[in-house]
Amino acid sequence: MNSIFESGNPVLGKVAATLNFTGYYDRYDVEFEHQFDAAHNIRFLWGLGARNDRVMQPAWLDSQQKFDNSIQRVFSNVEWRPNRFFIINVGALWEHSQLAGDDLSPRIAVNYLPSAHHSFRFSASHAIRTPVVVESNFDLNLRLNSIDIPGLTVALPIFSSPSELEPEFVDSIEAGYHGLFINKTLTLDIKLFRNEFNNLIDDTQVSTLQYVTFNGVPTAPFTIDAGDELKLFDNLHHVDISGYEVEINYRPDKNNLWHAGYAYNRVDVGPLLNNEIENIRSSVPKDLFNILAAHTFDNNIWLSTALYYTGSMEHLASGNPQGPMRRLDINTGTTLSVANNQHIDMSLGLQLALDKNTDFLREFTVDNRAFIEISYTFN
Repeated sequence: MNSIFESGNPVLGKVAATLNFTGYYDRYDVEFEHQFDAAHNIRFLWGLGARNDRVMQPAWLDSQQKFDNSIQRVFSNVEWRPNRFFIINVGALWEHSQLAGDDLSPRIAVNYLPSAHHSFRFSASHAIRTPVVVESNFDLNLRLNSIDIPGLTVALPIFSSPSELEPEFVDSIEAGYHGLFINKTLTLDIKLFRNEFNNLIDDTQVSTLQYVTFNGVPTAPFTIDAGDELKLFDNLHHVDISGYEVEINYRPDKNNLWHAGYAYNRVDVGPLLNNEIENIRSSVPKDLFNILAAHTFDNNIWLSTALYYTGSMEHLASGNPQGPMRRLDINTGTTLSVANNQHIDMSLGLQLALDKNTDFLREFTVDNRAFIEISYTFN
């Protein structure tokens, strides 16, 4: 990307700026897994894997070199059935990252089955997300080359990361119930959860002027009409999200299905000390709701309709609040047999936006969409 504009500074005058947004990405991943029965009531799983990510992004990383991140992992899980009422799972994942070092993610889950129609579950886990290469090496600088004074270059920093970002992690607790009713045609699932997120990566804005350099040499603060804010990425936030989910499915016969689901989220970010924390809270919708009805006719044509609702929210870093979103989907299709072990699937889908709200950015608006899909399968 190239542009020429007045810098607004009498020393520089008119400047030319160039940003190279070329991107190169490679990922290689290999994994081995082994499962076996250690006893008649104990199943054991273990495995190991390795992954290598390679990235080159001249604009974001301020370099033409390729950056690597190698990750090695070992994982295991034991399932134990002490009797017919309990199923206990204990597992863990150990991971070593070139960028973040060693981390351990354990998990335990207990299922209680008092009868064939009812079950209760409880689980607790600790999981991490290692920063990716770009997050750990953010170094975006806008280099302004003076046209009036050839050879004079000013570097204006835009994004930067500290030398070492720590992994984000979440501690999760879940309790739930699953029940079968009316000869197993009606299922009810209820879940209570709490997720505690820590070390969430976000940016803080500081004045760019104190970081400006002339030909690589720091200089006294001065004004340039190309922005005056530097975004520094760091581990900044702690967020607790708790709530519940309810799902009901009713299938009276093989040709009909009714479904309804609701989720409630409560977000706790502590005292609202700045806009960044408020942005975290508003990025999670409070209510989500969906209902669906589906029917398959005798001639093998199926028809379904679904209504989706998502409460007000604002995607992180978008700066564009979204009102409630309601969408109605209507789908129909059929399967045609053309020969032995060969068939064609055809479907038509309509997505009707009942609320013409902003979608992520102000430049995008939720609108109606239609899809046609045809697939050919043979064995």
